[in-house]
Order: sequence, then structure tokens, then C-alpha cells
Amino acid sequence: MRINIETIKDDEKYDLVFHLKDFNGNAINLNGASGIKFRVQKKGETELKFEGDMVVVDGVEGEAKYTVLTGNFDEVGKYYAEIEMNFEDGQKITFDDILIKVKSDLPK
Repeated sequence: MRINIETIKDDEKYDLVFHLKDFNGNAINLNGASGIKFRVQKKGETELKFEGDMVVVDGVEGEAKYTVLTGNFDEVGKYYAEIEMNFEDGQKITFDDILIKVKSDLPK
């Protein structure tokens, strides 16, 4: 299922919160995750725009967040994003159907 997010260019210090679920709609227990990464690439580019660590908000409910930092979305356009979770038992899960649209601020 695609996740669509819209934000404004140069906005920062807000959280992008995700409720991560498996194919059956059950929350993925994040308490065993050894690391959760948020990776973003601008459409048309070949390199990552940025990568950052996510924080678990509610592990049992599969809730994690990424806090947007200065410079993350400093250009208007479309971005692809993914969330990569690595678990202590070696399991790796990637959510890669995230589209972020960065719009210009007023005046347009």
C-alpha cells in the first residue's frame, strides 16, 4: 500500500509517524529491531538525498517516527522513501512504497 505524504519546502523539526504492518494488517513488533532507517531519494536522482535513524514510539503497535531535520526537504519536488528495519535475529524488512511531495511555501 502506497503512503503519500505532502510537506512544505524547508519545514523542519516535525515528526513523520508510521504504523508499520505486515501483509495481513498486523502490527510489526519493533521491540526486537536493532535499527530502523529512513532513506529518501529525490525523483530523477541516483543518490540518496538523506538517511536518518528512526525512533520507536510504540514497539508492540509497530509505531516509529522520523524527525525531519534542517535541509531534508530543501527542494520542491517528488521524493521516494523507504523504511528499513533490521532485527537482532538477522531478519530485514523494507517498506519502499512511500512517496513524498514537497510543495513551495506562499507566495506561490
